[in-house]
Amino acid sequence: MMVLMYIYTSFDGSEKKDGRISKRFIGFFLWKLVFAWFPCRLVRARSAADDSLDPSRRYIFAMHPHGVLAFGRITLSMLTRTWDKLFPGIQKRVLSASAAFCIPFIREAWLSTECVSADKKTAEYCLHNEDNPCSLCVYPGGHEEQLLTKTHKYRFYLKNRKGFVKLALEHGAPLVPVIIFGETSLYTTHETFLPNVRHWLAKKMRLSIPVFSGWLFVLPYRVPLTGVVGRSILVPHIPHPSDDEIKHWHARYIHEIKTLFEEEKGFHGYADAELEIH
Repeated sequence: MMVLMYIYTSFDGSEKKDGRISKRFIGFFLWKLVFAWFPCRLVRARSAADDSLDPSRRYIFAMHPHGVLAFGRITLSMLTRTWDKLFPGIQKRVLSASAAFCIPFIREAWLSTECVSADKKTAEYCLHNEDNPCSLCVYPGGHEEQLLTKTHKYRFYLKNRKGFVKLALEHGAPLVPVIIFGETSLYTTHETFLPNVRHWLAKKMRLSIPVFSGWLFVLPYRVPLTGVVGRSILVPHIPHPSDDEIKHWHARYIHEIKTLFEEEKGFHGYADAELEIH
């Protein structure tokens, strides 16, 4: 009976709607040990101190960098008390790789922690669900940025990533840049291992296979993670934006993420870090 119930819930389509959040899972006591290993914080940028987000609006939080395993989303999905304090009344969903929802147990973990499928139809459903409209957290760089990850480097795959900007314009959803300091220091990457094969898989099958090592091979190094949330970028509501309009706001976003990085890197212990836009 338990197996049949699991099979049923595995095909219920929750990842294509607004997920299946479990507050019990998010509040599980073992997460305290995880947070003690690499302290996680979620803060507003100093320049955003007066930028209170309106709970009646829907926002698109764009997160960088993806890193090896996107641990940075912990700062948004798991630190619920901090989120509620910083952004009262704003519900959210994290767009995640669709393939993850095909893997038993990972599917349940993702659904329980506010994740849904990273496709446009699901994103639009979350933004306009009458019963529970939600803001979105996205990784614009996706699997390409994951493959670009190099230890201690900040490489954002953005030049050819305009879909999240188009989505924001189509729905009049302000863009909110988020930088996760410490994400690329959690593991040692081995980007020289079969790079052509891995990039081919990423391009043809949208499957990223990062090669990395950490403490005791698989555990992340003990590095603090700090999610810094910048000022919201108000965008016009343009149901059918032109290429020029998308390019304009995309350039504006890149300018804002560069500014945020330079203003905050020294304050969070990365004064010598340089941002690379790919």
